[in-house]
Amino acid sequence: IKHVQHLIGHHSTMTIEPNADDWKDLLQQSRAEREALTDSASYGSFFQDFRPKLCLLAEQVRIYYVNVLITSDDGDEDRCITPEEKKCLVLATRNALRFGISCLSVEHEETRKLIQMELVGGACRIHEYLCRVLAQNRADSKTRLFAARLLCNLVTKNTEAS
Repeated sequence: IKHVQHLIGHHSTMTIEPNADDWKDLLQQSRAEREALTDSASYGSFFQDFRPKLCLLAEQVRIYYVNVLITSDDGDEDRCITPEEKKCLVLATRNALRFGISCLSVEHEETRKLIQMELVGGACRIHEYLCRVLAQNRADSKTRLFAARLLCNLVTKNTEAS
């Protein structure tokens, strides 16, 4: 997943190059691997395969929040993204959120808890930007729906993540 970085005021913003298919491919891959899971070893392998993508998911949500919800309405033409960039960013974020929901849909409780803690703890801290996206009425409605589902799944059956 390629990012182009821009420095805007005190926010470092990034826009996704117009290929949201990376997240779509990851979503399909996670679904296929999840369906093939049979034992504890395969669940551990699933976590290790997708672990590096989890912080990228959190970064995608942050990028959406900063670029679409903060900079698009401040009136500074240099700080705004184009409608095409916004469309690509919305689609990429939706697919990224769907990927996160798919990863948290594993039946194996220990693996699900590992994924939950990876997303909430450490460097990812996705819950912070999910809440910020949900607090914005002007966020894309489907993106808000997926963000709400992911936030709910982050704390399901896990008091530590709650």
